[in-house]
Amino acid sequence: MVEYVSSKDFYEIRLASLLSNVDKDVVIELYQPLIGSLATILYLNLVKQKRNEDEETVYSMETLLIIMQVAPGQLLAARHFLEGVGLLKTYEKDEGENRSYIFVLYAPKTPKDFFNDVLFKGLLIQSVGEKEAQRLASAYTIDLSIAESYKDITTSFVDVFSLDYNDPSFVKEFTGAMLGHKTSPIKFGFDYEKFFGYIEENSQIKRSVFLKKDMKEIERIAALYGMDESAMAFIVSDVYRPYENPHLDYSELAENCRNKIKMPTLSTRKRHIVKTSSLSSNSDLSKKIKIMERLPTADYLELLQNGSKPSGGDLRTIDFISKKYNFPFGVINVVVDYTLEKCNNVLNKDFADSVSASLAREEIETALDAMNYLTSNSSKRGSRSKKKEEVVEETTTVETKKEPVESISDDELENMLNIIETKKKGGKK
Repeated sequence: MVEYVSSKDFYEIRLASLLSNVDKDVVIELYQPLIGSLATILYLNLVKQKRNEDEETVYSMETLLIIMQVAPGQLLAARHFLEGVGLLKTYEKDEGENRSYIFVLYAPKTPKDFFNDVLFKGLLIQSVGEKEAQRLASAYTIDLSIAESYKDITTSFVDVFSLDYNDPSFVKEFTGAMLGHKTSPIKFGFDYEKFFGYIEENSQIKRSVFLKKDMKEIERIAALYGMDESAMAFIVSDVYRPYENPHLDYSELAENCRNKIKMPTLSTRKRHIVKTSSLSSNSDLSKKIKIMERLPTADYLELLQNGSKPSGGDLRTIDFISKKYNFPFGVINVVVDYTLEKCNNVLNKDFADSVSASLAREEIETALDAMNYLTSNSSKRGSRSKKKEEVVEETTTVETKKEPVESISDDELENMLNIIETKKKGGKK
């Protein structure tokens, strides 16, 4: 189920962990380079709101949007960064016209755990550079070296307290969960370890030969064409050239993925629900957004074509847009949909490029914000960054294509996804 948020929604805040001022410093100094300032401010805002509560309080989502002065898509993207690094868990309840959420806040990793985690340490080095990362690590280093000339004369616990273990006080138990320093487990999308496992099991290629830019491009292409780790490992093994420099031709890699889509023999990624837009109900618009954010662009094109495989030219166009602008596929799907609508069902590369450039200048990152921008009056375009963003309500007027995707139920949506999945595996409807 894909959740959407509007100004009519409400949320509560829970603490899963004790949070100290040191934790706040860790979030600002170590996590902020990874998740960005907006996500950091969202976390600190939620912490402050919880600390100021006299009792359990229900907050309005509209208030949060106004306080942070952000578009709905930006707020959701910030929330996902917090969820991605384990600082936040989100629970949702659909109550018809609106939804209610529970935001559970977790403590950040301790500096020791942060720098012992190869993923977090590596991301920090990528973000701020090795020199600055080393400086930050040194700032949290404790010197416990004591010269041998000093003798430990610390008093022990039993020297201070006389204990009677037969006293009933020592067997008394308190019920209920107690706060401690608790962190949340991290969820991953494209699993590098799984990818490397397939590579090393089925070829002579070692993980050490892949550069950071190689993995970034492999992950991008996998998301664009809906390939899972095993499929990408197979394709990468097929195009890898050990005696050439560079070893990996990104264009050839993308071309092979396009060919596999046209003649499917490989498994594709299980659909990952990307929760990055905010809508208020299960309207036709919300269902269309739901499809755009669920489907890799190659699959979305196939759906628009009633199950027909996309042409090589169309696939090259979406690869061009993805590589040039680094949009998530939800935004690319909006570009595709809008281009087809305006160009008589032709995926015109130049038109799609122009539309994408406009979205990039507006720093749009979600399907909903992209659709709102493209369908707004031309006189209002360009003013998005100058005016306070309005929260999109159910009454938003968006011109949608007259296709079955406009009025589907969740069950019908799942059926569509299953049909596409079955086709890719060479099965039958």
